[in-house]
Amino acid sequence: MVIQRFKAIKDLLLDKLDTTLSRIDDLEKIAGFLSENANSSQSKLDSLEQITSQLVKNNTDFQEKLRLLEQLIAEQTFNDNSSLQTSIYLIELLQKWFPDIQQQYTNLLPQIQREVQQQHYGLFSQIQGKLDWQHKSLLGQIQEEIRQQHSGLISQLQGEIREQYSDIISQIKDDYQHLQADLHQQYNTLLDNSGLRVKAENNRGEDLEPEEKLITFLYSFLPSRKAIDIGANRGDISESLLKAGYQVYAFEPYTPVFEQLCQRLQQNSDFQAYNIAIGSHDTTMDFHICSDQSEEQIFQNPSLYNTLFPHSMPPGLNFTETRQVQVRSLESLHQTGEISHDIGLVKIDTEGYDLEVIQGMGKAQYPVVVAEFWDKNHIFGQSGTLNRLDLLVEGMKKRDYHWYLVIARSDKPSNHGFNYDIFFYGNYPQTVDNSWGNVFFFREYEVFKQAFSWCSTFLPMAYLQ
Repeated sequence: MVIQRFKAIKDLLLDKLDTTLSRIDDLEKIAGFLSENANSSQSKLDSLEQITSQLVKNNTDFQEKLRLLEQLIAEQTFNDNSSLQTSIYLIELLQKWFPDIQQQYTNLLPQIQREVQQQHYGLFSQIQGKLDWQHKSLLGQIQEEIRQQHSGLISQLQGEIREQYSDIISQIKDDYQHLQADLHQQYNTLLDNSGLRVKAENNRGEDLEPEEKLITFLYSFLPSRKAIDIGANRGDISESLLKAGYQVYAFEPYTPVFEQLCQRLQQNSDFQAYNIAIGSHDTTMDFHICSDQSEEQIFQNPSLYNTLFPHSMPPGLNFTETRQVQVRSLESLHQTGEISHDIGLVKIDTEGYDLEVIQGMGKAQYPVVVAEFWDKNHIFGQSGTLNRLDLLVEGMKKRDYHWYLVIARSDKPSNHGFNYDIFFYGNYPQTVDNSWGNVFFFREYEVFKQAFSWCSTFLPMAYLQ
């Protein structure tokens, strides 16, 4: 009977032990799961493993005590007195062990629950952080792809719009220039047929160049009727100035040509000639003499190309000799009183040396200054020149000349020299490829306005881009 009771107690204890072991296994599984998914919480896992180890140790102790109990049962005799004492002993022993085990389990369970809860919270926070980071990273990647696609599309559309706009503007400009040329031709035809036009000619019956006509026109709008002709050569411009009513100071350094100039115009009391060159300062320089060595003699007056500053030349036109000439600056001539201070117009044509003349003006403020320019691709302007349009504009702006008109020619080579189209434009420092011509600088806007109106009437206007 006692043995059966012992066995019943043993079975009950074994059931309790199995339950405890099952819970220990569950805790070990939780610890393993947390260990796999929360490496960053290693310290908490270590604490949980210590608790589990303590339970395992307690279980081991309990099993050892149970084994001792079984041994005692096996060694008991069936003497009632001894059986009773043994039973009492076992009961007291069980009463002592079981509460301890129960208390240990009760104490450990809340701690285990807290540890599991903390591990779960830490793992959840870690997963949530990773998800937030992945979400932000993916969102940033998508936004960047959209931005790049949008930027590429905008750039493509802008390029297409610019191209179409440029084509449209070019077409409009071409159409307008053709229309303007047609109207200009019709206007000239009407004037010629009406007999209202008075043709401006020189003494040789040749039609004047547009620059000569504009200089004549400007006479009515200038405060002084005195003009300077630098690089006068044989006097074509000086003659036009005299006819318009100007008093002329002419400068020609090459003596043979100077003599022709004087013979032609010295009888006019408003004409005064100087056999010197004009530059940036007073000095003596080599003057390079040009001659026509082409077989056809296409350059009828090679002295027009004489210069202080040798430059590129077309085939057949060469610098063949030099002569020493005196060079004076305009500032020096004003200071000595050799020329008047109240000059209305200055014309410069020094074959590539015009900028040096401008630099020698000193503080003089002439109402109108005319200078010659060559495009860098023009045969005369490819090397050794000081009269590019942009350089002239820059130099004159420093002297407060802020308005200018360009009368240009686009050369067309032919078997008999050069033919060209004439056009004008204003206040733009660039040149048409292979072009040349003259630029008119103005101190006063009202004079510029009158000159622009004249050019618009008699010349086609170019639109540059």
